[in-house]
Amino acid sequence: METLPTRIGKFEILGLIGRGAMGTVYKARDPNIGRLVALKRISLSEYLPDDQKAEFKERFFVEARAAGGLKHPNIVTIHDVDEDGGVPFMAMEFVEGGSLSKLMKERGALPLEEASAIVRQVALGLAYAHERGVVHRDIKPDNILLDRNGRVVITDFGAAHINTSELTRTGEVIGTPHYMSPEQILGDPVDGRSDLFSLGVVFYLLLTGHRPFKGDTVSSVCYHIVHSPPEPVSEDLHVPPRALPILQRLLAKDKSERCQTGLELVEALNGLTEEEIPVTEGSTTQVLGAVADLPGGKSPPTVRTAGYSPDRSGAVSPLLISEPARPSRKGLWIALGIGAGALALALVLLAVAIAVVLALRRTRSDEVPLPVTSRQTTTVSPAAPPLPPQRLQKPLGVGAPVAPTLAQMRTEGVKPAIPTPRSGSGFKRPPQRFDTPSPQVSAATEALLREAGQVADLTERRHFGKAFAALDDLQARLNQLKISAVPRDEALLQKASAAIKDADSQTQAALAAASRPMLDQANAAVDRATEGVNTDEDAIIAAYADFSPVIRWKDRLPDDLRLSVEAFMRRCRENLNDDEWAQAHAQGQGKAFPGKS
Repeated sequence: METLPTRIGKFEILGLIGRGAMGTVYKARDPNIGRLVALKRISLSEYLPDDQKAEFKERFFVEARAAGGLKHPNIVTIHDVDEDGGVPFMAMEFVEGGSLSKLMKERGALPLEEASAIVRQVALGLAYAHERGVVHRDIKPDNILLDRNGRVVITDFGAAHINTSELTRTGEVIGTPHYMSPEQILGDPVDGRSDLFSLGVVFYLLLTGHRPFKGDTVSSVCYHIVHSPPEPVSEDLHVPPRALPILQRLLAKDKSERCQTGLELVEALNGLTEEEIPVTEGSTTQVLGAVADLPGGKSPPTVRTAGYSPDRSGAVSPLLISEPARPSRKGLWIALGIGAGALALALVLLAVAIAVVLALRRTRSDEVPLPVTSRQTTTVSPAAPPLPPQRLQKPLGVGAPVAPTLAQMRTEGVKPAIPTPRSGSGFKRPPQRFDTPSPQVSAATEALLREAGQVADLTERRHFGKAFAALDDLQARLNQLKISAVPRDEALLQKASAAIKDADSQTQAALAAASRPMLDQANAAVDRATEGVNTDEDAIIAAYADFSPVIRWKDRLPDDLRLSVEAFMRRCRENLNDDEWAQAHAQGQGKAFPGKS
């Protein structure tokens, strides 16, 4: 089993998500903010010429950054794009769920309502991207994710652009050709309508359980996509007929005959549940509310679909709602009279209920008189008859002085008396320690502060690897403390966080100060190695190996210095072949900063 890398760039690798022809996707964490990401590292073929590799990476960064500007609920968010060890990678939003490909393997074909809901969300995301000039070019079930809340997310923006450009340039088929549009295969210019063709293949797959263009080889599949119509949909699959025109439009060879925008496709999908369907004789579909025998030989009512629902056998059948015939005027007046009578009866019942409730409340208020305080006056009507003696119930506290409320005491300036426990009762007031941090957090934060101070010693001796590892460990322990902390621990936690950040800043500053002169020396060595007629590859290998400690920690450097380091790496790579490049990496393994003690 291949060993997972522990870190790519600044990201900590937590596990493997998947592996494909164009790269590997890892579950990773950003240590600076603790965010989970899906990190995809691109694979560069060892058989690809160096100039094409450089162009590949340059186009990858340009297009990936363009895709990174897309902010839409149905498009995965790209957090970062960079390279590590000369290999590009991108950090994307981590979606808790699975791919559409995984869902299809588990369930097979989906009902029209569910399939159209998935395709609708993909179309909305594509419409947003196409309006901003970004074409995906690799729409397929593996690149469509579904989170646990039912949200559909398009992933792999940016990398898919490079896949297509390399396909048309070198003749290699990268990825799965079943979802490519005819213009992609022919190498013609593509636009958003190419994505909609690929989405049509996905829609066909969702409804039927198989793809519309088959073949035993890649070449035969590509031939059928360009020249052959899609496979006819078998009646045994029970695909609703009204979905077929949409599939036919999406899979048109001529892109001018397809849906022109994602929003146009969304509008067509919305119309699926509004189309009228006539009821024919001998139909086994049950019509809800339809009349079995219509007098006078009248035609059966027209029905409208209200969606699709699985029956007891698991099959999917349309729920139909009939439109009854228009009633006569006489029937209309009868209906209005019945409705008015029902409304009047309801109003009478409501009035009776209100009267009963008021009578019950009045009876209860008569049974228990309210206590009269010294601040209240009661006016008694002379005409009111006295209550019977048996109904007079003296409430508790009547006749005794009533204690004033806290609001009255504050108004009158009276301080409430604090009851004093009697001697010998054994009562002791517990100490109030609401501002004292918990002992566990105090001990843990003291250890964090002490170890953060020790990082300075590692930095001074240029043990940057150990220093950064210690800082990452301190931050992880601090995050664990925050989970179980209470508000009274906040001051100590903030103090520990500030100490860790200060130590990290000092370490990064020291790393930058040590790296700048080494970069100047390395560039000077490469200058000397390339100034003659013949390039001195051995000198370049030695310069790269000596500079490896800086390359190892370049992602911790300031942006300007990091870009200079990456420019030096590209410069070395341009002057070395594959074997020499591998030799330079091997010689640089384990080398430390000068001055290590």
